[in-house]
Amino acid sequence: MAKKRLKFLARHDPVTGAYNRYFVVDKLRRWLKRRKPLTVLLIDLDDLKLVNDSLGHAAGDAVIQEVVDRCREQVRVNEIFGRVGGDEFVLASRRFTDKAAAAVWAREVMAALVPPLVYRERRLRVSAAAGLAQSPEDGDTVDDLLAAADLAMYASKSGGGRVVNVAEPALRARAARHEVVRRDLRRGLDAAEIELFYQPKVRLADRAVVGFEALVRWWHPGRGLLRPSAFLPAIQHHALALDLATRVVELAAEQALAWRAAGLVSGPIGVNIDDPTFLDTELDGPVLAALLAEGAGELLQIELTERITLRQSSRQLGTVLQGLRRHGLQVALDDFGTGFASLTHLQQLPFDTLKIDRGFIAQIHTHRERAAIVQALVTLAGQLGKEVVAEGIETWPEYAWLNACGCDTGQGYLFARPLCATMATRLLRGERRLGDRDVCAPEETQVAAAARALDGSHRRALAGGEGPSRSAMPAVHRLSAS
Repeated sequence: MAKKRLKFLARHDPVTGAYNRYFVVDKLRRWLKRRKPLTVLLIDLDDLKLVNDSLGHAAGDAVIQEVVDRCREQVRVNEIFGRVGGDEFVLASRRFTDKAAAAVWAREVMAALVPPLVYRERRLRVSAAAGLAQSPEDGDTVDDLLAAADLAMYASKSGGGRVVNVAEPALRARAARHEVVRRDLRRGLDAAEIELFYQPKVRLADRAVVGFEALVRWWHPGRGLLRPSAFLPAIQHHALALDLATRVVELAAEQALAWRAAGLVSGPIGVNIDDPTFLDTELDGPVLAALLAEGAGELLQIELTERITLRQSSRQLGTVLQGLRRHGLQVALDDFGTGFASLTHLQQLPFDTLKIDRGFIAQIHTHRERAAIVQALVTLAGQLGKEVVAEGIETWPEYAWLNACGCDTGQGYLFARPLCATMATRLLRGERRLGDRDVCAPEETQVAAAARALDGSHRRALAGGEGPSRSAMPAVHRLSAS
């Protein structure tokens, strides 16, 4: 009996009874030797951790078992299904010679996962992303096929999940480009090439600076000043995202403390967090401890995106946010109004500030629907004791309308673009005013102006064809309180 059980476990997952990774890979390897097309569908569950954290691991196991049962129902002759990771599954088929037909089959498989399951009288929806690859086009080994399917699956995740992406050369090329960016960013973090720019938050009633939002930039030695769109896509679902978020919080705290030491009142600096892992690991660990030791907690505001609020249970996230607020950090809900769950989270979670997305602000004085929505949000926030920040104010009519409707605070190009630390310091010292030409200038122009005071070698670095490197930009705008 024991020998039979051991033989079963050698080929099967002990939790679900599905074939395990070892058996699936061995089967695929033998099929590939026959030199006939083989289609591999890699399925990855979203938010299984959320189910485990909010309802317990028994609920997570129930979700996994339901996925296994539904996928097994799709298995036909010349196909195999197995669980190859904690929340990853493979369904492979030898029935298709045409990738388009295989994609139709894959979508049918994914459709079987759409209906909700019931666990202890609770309806749970299974959300998954999938990638499809086929030999020999996408590889003629198991490793190559699974790697191609994995790339396609992550492309599905980046697009919001719930779809099947098909492997193609463009995905492999993008993956290669992303790996180059990740390699450079690892070096850039070690070489202190990451820098923050600061966009003022302005009290609309009297146009006084009451805070800043920190925006990350990268001084790439060969490409010059890079904005987040040039590197953040490459580190989604990667450990580097956590490293970068940690560095951003540290830099914002250093700048806030430098301004306070110089007797300048900056208001809280907002730091945008888009990685749920950061809240679980860093803000409950050494990063938070370091901030509190330096007294920087009250000088920072954590801005959470809708992605975080949707991927964690309200109870768990509420506990984390209450802990941050007890330590003096303020908490903002970014892009308020753009997500379907915003009103629910406003009721359940302890936010201090609501930031209304630019999409509602643009030309608000001429759009009745936008105006009605924003007025309702401002009124609701006021009744709940929340501050409201309007993002992306670019014209005087937009400002006038928001000020008249009772919106507290705004930010946007009308007042100032993101400022290097030197320019932000000059603004706080009264040497520059909101709306001044250099305050509203593009970031590269600001940096060039700040660098004019540097010696000739630094001027030559600025004039180089490759753009200024981080090492060519010393403390003039790296960290400024003077």
